[in-house]
Amino acid sequence: MVKQHKMKSLKVFLAIIVLTAVMGFYNDPNNTWNAVNRAISGGNAAQLAQHFPATVALSLPSRKGNFSTAQARSIMQAFFRDHPPASFTVHSSGQTTKGGRFHLGTYVTNKGVNFSVYVLLQPDPKKNNKEYVSRLTFELK
Repeated sequence: MVKQHKMKSLKVFLAIIVLTAVMGFYNDPNNTWNAVNRAISGGNAAQLAQHFPATVALSLPSRKGNFSTAQARSIMQAFFRDHPPASFTVHSSGQTTKGGRFHLGTYVTNKGVNFSVYVLLQPDPKKNNKEYVSRLTFELK
């Protein structure tokens, strides 16, 4: 009986450790940035929009403003359709004074057009500090 209780306690303890590790993995800010980076590199607006909050600030050569997630997804879909990616390279990253992270890079289209890219990731305290893209800028070089 005591042995069974110890085994059950051990199983619960191991389950808690595994769950904690998995939750830490999903809340890892690098996972958000890696997913955003892959979405931009692949010109995938649907994947990118998964990391938008209810309202995101976009600045593109053709559109500027604050847009809902659905609007921003549609705008980015049109941008990637008109400017398919050849490459996306990050040149600089850092922290903001308000706890966010920024990434600066160059997006090159399949026609050789270069865009400077600025991505601002902010933690959401209401969602266990999960990061989201609060600002995204593509500017012609």
